Amino acid sequence: GYTVLLGSSELQPDREKSSIEALLRQRVDGLILSPLQGSDADMSHLSLISQNQVPLVLLEKVANVAANVVDIRNEGAAFEAVSYLIGLGHRRIAYYSGPDYSMHNRERLTGYRRAMMEHGLPTSASGVRQAGVYLADGYAAAKAQFSGSGERPTAVFCFNDLVAIGVMNALMEGGIFVILVLFLFVAELRTALIVVASLPITFLATFIVMGWAGISSNLMSLGGLAFSVGM
Repeated sequence: GYTVLLGSSELQPDREKSSIEALLRQRVDGLILSPLQGSDADMSHLSLISQNQVPLVLLEKVANVAANVVDIRNEGAAFEAVSYLIGLGHRRIAYYSGPDYSMHNRERLTGYRRAMMEHGLPTSASGVRQAGVYLADGYAAAKAQFSGSGERPTAVFCFNDLVAIGVMNALMEGGIFVILVLFLFVAELRTALIVVASLPITFLATFIVMGWAGISSNLMSLGGLAFSVGM
């Protein structure tokens, strides 16, 4: 049998590098890595893995790094989620974007834009709002947008679940109550498995963006965040 060795970077690049070096010293038979990325991230330590001829599987694509990747179909999943929101009657749909360096973000943004364009809806620059990856990022982005007096979107599609939770916290602080709908998309079935609702004063249909890497490429789990204001 095999012995499984686990390491956590705790979101610290130096710790990720030292963990990889320690595992290589243990002559591991392979590595599964969810790499830290950033606009100024130094990914050179990944070359140590190939130099040691150790098989590598990544849980997210890294630019200029050749490796097997286990991932969801980000563009297609985003397209399905935004199309679902459009099917509910939403026309002003915003995307709360992740960081520019993230391949996931780029692919989800492409899926968002493709869904809007194929349904004849505008994809103006104001429809894409820079959020980030953390709960606080979603909270700040939503506070900035929904505290203003400008035209609000009737639906929001979020980069990930933490951003979506931050958005919901900001909305509920502002007196906007939430209905949560969590969907599991399996291949072409796209079946809604779970619906959790709270009684709203102002109606919200909430659809949280989540992604899990399944064992099969046909298994895709995705959420989104949608809401209607003033109904």
